[in-house]
Amino acid sequence: MRNLQNFGFVFDLDGTILDDIDLARNIPIIAMQEMGYQNKKSVNKELEEEILNVLGEDGSKLVILRIFLKTAKSFGIPWYKRLLFIKKCQKVYKREISSCPLFPGSMEVFEKIIELGGIIGILTTSSMEEISERFLGREHLLTIFKDNILGRDKVTKMKPNPAGIILLAKKWNIPIENMVMIGDMNIDIQAGKQAGCKTIGVLSGFATKEIMEREKADLIISKISDLLPILPNFTQILFSQIES
Repeated sequence: MRNLQNFGFVFDLDGTILDDIDLARNIPIIAMQEMGYQNKKSVNKELEEEILNVLGEDGSKLVILRIFLKTAKSFGIPWYKRLLFIKKCQKVYKREISSCPLFPGSMEVFEKIIELGGIIGILTTSSMEEISERFLGREHLLTIFKDNILGRDKVTKMKPNPAGIILLAKKWNIPIENMVMIGDMNIDIQAGKQAGCKTIGVLSGFATKEIMEREKADLIISKISDLLPILPNFTQILFSQIES
């Protein structure tokens, strides 16, 4: 049975497929320690909410720089040391990111979608170079997506703009209403809604259930592996959720 034929599934990367959220929270702390600060602060919920707001503002390609600057200010880094802090954060990221695993069950979900006739892709605010850094030494994990991976340098506008979803829909010759955007951030759901496709919020990243409900995700799941048992009856389950 190929009940997902003519359906396209677009996955966010960080916090959805790649389990790197703890690293994201710890990068500024590690950077400060390596700069000689005895920091006792952590990335709290208020700062996470600010970061979510930055990510959702305009899809700027300078978004990571803005996040590091906001974090530096929140952590009390003097203005004359913030550039050093940003460079240290980038160094920590490059050193640690390739050790972050995929969320359990991710590959099984991808394989099942393909077995049922669906197509899969990745749409992320990371650049193609950053994606390569994430999978350094384990590039084989991305081969299942073929050439259906879009970083921020492959689209005209980043999420929450729907350009990447629309681009993949046209490439796959799939009606936009048969596309599904899956992600852990408010901008993933916003992009899907603006595109006119179905949306699935995953609670394995920064965004909470309350945020996903506020964005009106069509379906909310705890982790990507929760998709596996529902894929054989996916269309019925998703459309019944929308109608209810």
